[in-house]
Amino acid sequence: MSQVTLKDMKLIFTIFENEEKWIRTIEDMNGNLIWTNGDEPLLYDQRSEDMLDAWEEQMKQLPVWNIVSHERIYV
Repeated sequence: MSQVTLKDMKLIFTIFENEEKWIRTIEDMNGNLIWTNGDEPLLYDQRSEDMLDAWEEQMKQLPVWNIVSHERIYV
């Protein structure tokens, strides 16, 4: 049986502070889109660095992706 090796991927959080929404995106290391959730509400209590850290850790542990890098963009 052959083994599948996942590409290295990057997790990007784009946070629109004035609009109170955010987008989570997974890209390969060449910038090709793998997945996005579209935009979703960002509640006030979700904006802390600790909460965003927890989201990143949770997403990194999903076995369908091989997240090796992450970025937060504040717009």
